[in-house]
Order: sequence, then structure tokens, then C-alpha cells
Amino acid sequence: MALSSRMIVVIILIGFTFSLVGAYDYLSLALKWQPGYCRREDITITCQKIVDDNFTIHGLWPSSQSGPHPKYCHTDLRGKFLDQKTIKSLIPGLKISWPSSTGADEELWEAQWDKHGRCYYDGNTHRQYKYFQTAYNFWSGFNLFDTFKAEGIVPVKGGKLYTTEAAIKAFRKHYSQDTVTYIPEFKCSTPKPSSPSELYEIIMCLDHDGNEPINCTTTSPSCGKQFLWNSEK
Repeated sequence: MALSSRMIVVIILIGFTFSLVGAYDYLSLALKWQPGYCRREDITITCQKIVDDNFTIHGLWPSSQSGPHPKYCHTDLRGKFLDQKTIKSLIPGLKISWPSSTGADEELWEAQWDKHGRCYYDGNTHRQYKYFQTAYNFWSGFNLFDTFKAEGIVPVKGGKLYTTEAAIKAFRKHYSQDTVTYIPEFKCSTPKPSSPSELYEIIMCLDHDGNEPINCTTTSPSCGKQFLWNSEK
């Protein structure tokens, strides 16, 4: 039976939808060091307020081991827009853990849901709540700033150099399960060719549904063997 052009389009759209929503391998919890992030020269950003005493959530991103990471996935109307009422009980914690450095916090949450959260959506309204709850719970549980501080790794005004190996060792000391230790991914920028890489973000990897942490297996970490951690705003 010959298919009309309209039927072909519908079939393609259906296939496209299911190939994106939920089609990812793991979740990346991006924890931002705002002073370093706001100094990045590879992006255009104007920071109005900067948290300099803790890492904050940048986003929770469905990620793929190979190929492009999914973004702006197609969903029904319930999944397309963030319902503030759904996450109302989480908002006090999100104000602390997931603040925006460039504007209203709510605008950041909506933008992150639109770009990344929709790919985590499964057709159930509770999925929005779980998305933000998962990010908050792991941010709180990892407590990266205090973890590094306990091992003498702290940001200094003007910057101090640390080896990536020392930072990973500090993290492993505090976070392991049985014989498994979790390796994060360190993200750095290089303001000038001769300058050391400056830390602006740490990625923690979680399993597909955000139940357990897993190793980050990136083959191209941007910090190299050492990084500068600067507390200066």
C-alpha cells in the first residue's frame, strides 16, 4: 500500500519523538563554581550576583556516551512547561542550591527544564518534581565544597593551583560504596594561552534514572593535570 506524504511525515515525527525522550545513557549533574564560571571568556555572560562559598547547581543533563547529548526534546504540553506548583515544596532548597547568577532563579529553572529536563520527562507530571528533587538531593549529598575543604583544598583570592589527582583523591576518600569509587569530571577555562586552567564546574555522573552515582568516563577533561581555584569575584 502506498503511503501518502502526510502519513510519512507523521511516522517520521513519531519516530523522532521516541528517539529523543528518554534516549540517553546517564545524567550529568553540573555543579558550578560561580566565580570561575563568570570569568569565562568563551561565553557571553553578565553576572549580577555570585555565590563564592559553595558550588551551585548548573543543571541536570541527560547525556549520551557517544553522539550528541539530547536537548529540547519533544513532549506533550504537560512536559513542555515547568509547573511551579509541582516543585513548590522544593523551592526553598532550590533557592540555595540552584540560584541564578544572571537573573531570576525561576527563569534559570525554566530554561534548564526546557533544554534538558524535557528529555528526562516520561509523560507523568511527577517527573518534574523528581528531576529537581534528584538534582537537589545529590547536590546536598555530595557537598563538594566542604569535602574539598576537609582535605585542605580551598579557593583562594587570586587563585591557588591544585592537581586534579589530589582533588579526585580527596573526593574518593569521602565518597565510595563497597569497592566502587566515583570519579567526577573537572571543567576548566583558560583565560589566556599562558595562564593555568581555571576551575569553573565539576560534573557528577548519575545512572539513567538518577538513583545512583557512577563514574564519569569522559575522554577529554578540560582541566588537565592541574587547575587554578580562584575565589575572587
